[in-house]
Amino acid sequence: MSLAYVNHSPRNTSLFTVEQMAKLMSHMSFREYATHTTIARNPDEMYVLYIKWGKVRLNILTDQGKEVTVSALNEGDMLFWDEALKQVTIRTNEPTRIGWIKQSVLDALLREDPDLASTFVRWQTRMNALVMMKLRDLLLFGKHGALSATLVRLANTYGETVPDGIRIPVRLTNEELAKFIGATRETVNRMLRSYVAKGVLSVKGPHIVIHNMAYLKCEHQCLSCPPNICRT
Repeated sequence: MSLAYVNHSPRNTSLFTVEQMAKLMSHMSFREYATHTTIARNPDEMYVLYIKWGKVRLNILTDQGKEVTVSALNEGDMLFWDEALKQVTIRTNEPTRIGWIKQSVLDALLREDPDLASTFVRWQTRMNALVMMKLRDLLLFGKHGALSATLVRLANTYGETVPDGIRIPVRLTNEELAKFIGATRETVNRMLRSYVAKGVLSVKGPHIVIHNMAYLKCEHQCLSCPPNICRT
């Protein structure tokens, strides 16, 4: 059976032209990382990171020692790792190849190419909008809203259509889901059991199948954001 992808979120670099991405990549230094590698950076430098292939998660540690996943990046995504993200750690989910470009090199490129500079500003604005929507779901609708929104984003980013709904093919434990919303594994267990009992979703092995997307969207009063915003 062939699987169709569901409204997949584009890579977060979709604003850049092919030529602009090629220009950025020509100034990057590439390095490969094994699965579950925590990536370190020079604290005195700021960088742009580009995921050539693989997957990474961005995590922060709360004052209570709890690890929270603030974002997940996939092949073709990019991150501006500056002072605002100095508390963020980046960990690979699978073998990953990452391109690095220093702030000083990026500044020179943006000065000599106004079109690239304009696109970069628009890209940063889009990344800020993505963060704001995640905060909205958590602050206004609590853990249920945050979990339902996370499931919708996972479906947008990775989902596959199957006969009984949308399957999220990414292997996620309940503990990993809990990190996306700053909750405990037990809390996520209870919420997922509630969704299963209501027929909203089912858990088949390591994967979740969503049967009632409208219910999940109602949980956090989904604004039907475009795919480039509604993503992990």
